[in-house]
Amino acid sequence: MLNFAQRNLRIYFRQKAAVFASLLGVFIIVVLYALFLGDAYSFEGAVNPKHLMDTWMIAGIIAITPFTTSIGALGAMVDDKVDGNLGDFYSSPVRRVKIVGGYVLSGLSVGFILSVAAFVLGEAYIVMRGGELLSLFNMLCMLGAILLSVLLSCTMGFLIVCFINSKNAYMIVCTVIGSVTGFLTGVYVPVGQMGENVQWLVKLFPVTHTSVIIRRVMCSQAIEENFAGMDEYAAEYSRMMGISLEFGDWVMPIWVHCVIVTVLAVIFFALATLRVSKEKRR
Repeated sequence: MLNFAQRNLRIYFRQKAAVFASLLGVFIIVVLYALFLGDAYSFEGAVNPKHLMDTWMIAGIIAITPFTTSIGALGAMVDDKVDGNLGDFYSSPVRRVKIVGGYVLSGLSVGFILSVAAFVLGEAYIVMRGGELLSLFNMLCMLGAILLSVLLSCTMGFLIVCFINSKNAYMIVCTVIGSVTGFLTGVYVPVGQMGENVQWLVKLFPVTHTSVIIRRVMCSQAIEENFAGMDEYAAEYSRMMGISLEFGDWVMPIWVHCVIVTVLAVIFFALATLRVSKEKRR
């Protein structure tokens, strides 16, 4: 399984177009932030709004990177379908669970490595802009949040890829996902500025829950710095920027987000495995 995963990793990094498509959402965020979002918002009571926006933007990049890169890495499965290799793999003595595990492991590896790289670069950017590094505890929490995000993203991406049978369709899916994920997670437009119906769509999108977890950790110190002793301002900022999700008067606790993400990851993996098990041997 490890050798199979390594083979898939080599295929992914050789395909520059697939790598670019999987990082398209990140590029869009950077451009939007540089041109429009960086100075677009002011927050009542904030003492350092630049730090608030910087951490929020970096958190957004880290939030979508696991999903777009994981599904990008799973393109090896599409290539194998098109080239007829997948049927040969299924006909070999190797158990299907190991083949599936190889694809998923490569997706997890790419998603985690590139997401951690985005986190490190983001922290460097924040420091260069006059902000502070996260505490060691929050850094460890971020690694856990990234791992949870990658787990959900990879299993969800694997389920999607199971239904793709051509390279053109795969590239279209990657491009669309890279373009719209930032919107559906409230990165391009803050959740609080969306209409009520659109907000419900955002709340139903699975990756939104991992983005909330990442924002809670990434933005916690900036919120404490800017809104010390001003709980109402902090709560309003968190609501508007998608750092917390509200259902009526109830603010969803972070542990509920974690449970939802874990359950969804199990469901997606089970559905994907069921789909693979029903594919006919070629």
